[in-house]
Amino acid sequence: MPRTARRKSCDSIYHIMVKSVGDSKLFKIDDDKEMYLGIIKKYQNIFDFKVYAYCLMDNHAHFMIDSNGSDVSKFMQRINQYYAQRYNIRYERKGHLFADRFRSEIIGEEKYLKVCVGYIHNNCKDISGWKGKEERYPYSSFGIYMGLVQNKYCVLDMSFMMGIFSQDSQKVQRRCRDFMGEYIQNSNDEKTKRHIEFKDQKTDYRSERYIIARDYDPDEVKKFVCTYTGIDERTLMERYKRDGTEGKAIFILLLNRYCDIKTKDICGIIGNISQSRVSTLCSMGSKIIDSEIKYKGIIDEFINLKVA
Repeated sequence: MPRTARRKSCDSIYHIMVKSVGDSKLFKIDDDKEMYLGIIKKYQNIFDFKVYAYCLMDNHAHFMIDSNGSDVSKFMQRINQYYAQRYNIRYERKGHLFADRFRSEIIGEEKYLKVCVGYIHNNCKDISGWKGKEERYPYSSFGIYMGLVQNKYCVLDMSFMMGIFSQDSQKVQRRCRDFMGEYIQNSNDEKTKRHIEFKDQKTDYRSERYIIARDYDPDEVKKFVCTYTGIDERTLMERYKRDGTEGKAIFILLLNRYCDIKTKDICGIIGNISQSRVSTLCSMGSKIIDSEIKYKGIIDEFINLKVA
């Protein structure tokens, strides 16, 4: 039986669930949860999507993700594939780890943003020892919103949901606590359950969020990288030019993040390069931009090309 086509929109917010296959544990130990969050951060740096809420259980995990102009299937597939590879190496196992595709639903209305956040944050009550102190659970974003847990994985973007609850950080914590109390009381409401359990198909929610364009022309990207880095086009495109590696890594990162193309298309643009090498250079580009002071403003300057 063919799989149902996934409902997607590049400017939508999603409730996403990933689940392990069969009775397997998706996260056997806390280090596995930390590894998964680290992998999310790795691909967040590449695809520039936003996470508004999360909770990692033992055999599944829930997220509220803003695709921010990117393709949700593209980055979720890479996250899960990379985690499964690392997991199988760690536990010397083979075969599938995730149960089919990740599940996703576009959040339909603003009120369901809060409902979804409540559902995600309430999940850890089912873990032994955490019922009644869900805000202290370290692998949920609930405690971060409450100011009780540090955002040490740097995955969570709080700004959007804080704007919905309140711009005042102290009021956010109080209103978040009050809302969770109300949510727990009403969590058996049938309409709420249908939505959060992926049974309703809502129209997609769009707010006044700024969505990044992902339709840049590769030649436009190449020209920008050459101008910004001072590397000539020939050096940028040649395979064995070490002095062009840094610029090529940034070029590939920008192609991957802001052009609506696949990895194999990037191979064609660069020429004589494997998909694994593209992936390696893409990660390298992300680290370079994140660590090198001279590239601190490169993303803003690049994005402003479209605005101008």
